[in-house]
Amino acid sequence: MGAPWSRDFPASEPFSERFENAGIMDWPPQKTAKKRTFGSSLIPFWSHVYQPMPHVSGIVETSVYVTDLPRAAAFYRRVFDLETLVESERLVALGIAGRQVLLLFCAGLTNEPLETSGGVIPGHTGMVGSHFAFSIDAAEVAYWQERFRAEQVEVESVVDWPKGGRSVYVRDPDGNLVELATPGIWAVY
Repeated sequence: MGAPWSRDFPASEPFSERFENAGIMDWPPQKTAKKRTFGSSLIPFWSHVYQPMPHVSGIVETSVYVTDLPRAAAFYRRVFDLETLVESERLVALGIAGRQVLLLFCAGLTNEPLETSGGVIPGHTGMVGSHFAFSIDAAEVAYWQERFRAEQVEVESVVDWPKGGRSVYVRDPDGNLVELATPGIWAVY
């Protein structure tokens, strides 16, 4: 009798029975198998074989640090027509396309942890002058360039990428580099 994967099994036959039916009686390993200790928990040495790796399904939040929170929030609302989700002296959260959030943090106000009713948000820092990109359709590049002219926002650069994508770069009032990118700039976008 061959290996369990070398013969046909009925779809209704459980995976573990395939090994037993193939003559492998000690599969899967029993709870008495050697365990390794990681921290305070016991993890069976074979656990990485049976448990699929969880995957990241996207980016929910992107953050930038600003020196004047009301001015920055007004810029993103006016130029990009973003919806305000939360507004405080510490941050403004703006909704993007109903599925992502742009967090504007007031520089220097997020260094300490923040106690909330649901738990503690750890302190974090960042620098003014960072970079992020919004995704746009290729057919909308000219519209955005015209919108920037109308809003008196200088287009700092336009880049045509080898894969066919195009990026338009502008800066927010704090000097953060905002990129509008069409598909074709990365292998994954």
